[in-house]
Amino acid sequence: MPSITAHSWVLYEMKEERFIYGKSNFKKREIASLTKIMNFYTILYILEERNLVAGKIRINVSKEACMLTGTTAELKAGIEVSL
Repeated sequence: MPSITAHSWVLYEMKEERFIYGKSNFKKREIASLTKIMNFYTILYILEERNLVAGKIRINVSKEACMLTGTTAELKAGIEVSL
């Protein structure tokens, strides 16, 4: 088996619909990566729809955003970040 450093993962064969192997595959985990992908997709959609340039957009980080679990961004309330 290859060396996999993830805390949990699963290998599933879709065509045959069968589990092959995994590590901590039944442990409840945050879906942070999926959330990041959907946020990115939504942002790209809005940028294109409104003809905006990502590099010119600045966002103020809210207190609520700093308190979210499942992130390693180390955001601080009140700072401004570029999109």
